[in-house]
Parts: sequence; structure tokens; C-alpha cells
Amino acid sequence: MDRRRSPGFRQVCGHVPDQQYRTFKSVCAEQDITVAEALEEAITLWLKRQQDEQCIPLADKVSSAA
Repeated sequence: MDRRRSPGFRQVCGHVPDQQYRTFKSVCAEQDITVAEALEEAITLWLKRQQDEQCIPLADKVSSAA
């Protein structure tokens, strides 16, 4: 699937330290997953942690941030 052309996907970008980038890319290759797949998993886990720590339903957090 080409995520760049799929209406259900959006691009996320940012800067990380060089060594963290290299390690991340290397682990993705070793696990035979794309960077996009790994980022999606990481973001999902981070959002779940935010939800669990704050005991706030995720939908409420998103709507209140808008």
C-alpha cells in the first residue's frame, strides 16, 4: 500500500539525534519492517501511555487539544 497517496494517512516528521536515527533504521531493517510501520507502532504505544497515565479517554484529549 502506498501510504503517501492514501487519504487515511498523514505525514509526521521531526528531528532525532543522529545515532538514534541510525539505530532505528538498523533495527527496522533487522525486523523487516518499514520506518512508517515502526513509527505507527511507536506513536500508538505513546498515545496509549498518555491515555493510561492521565486516565482520560483519548477521544476527549484529542478534541480538547483542537
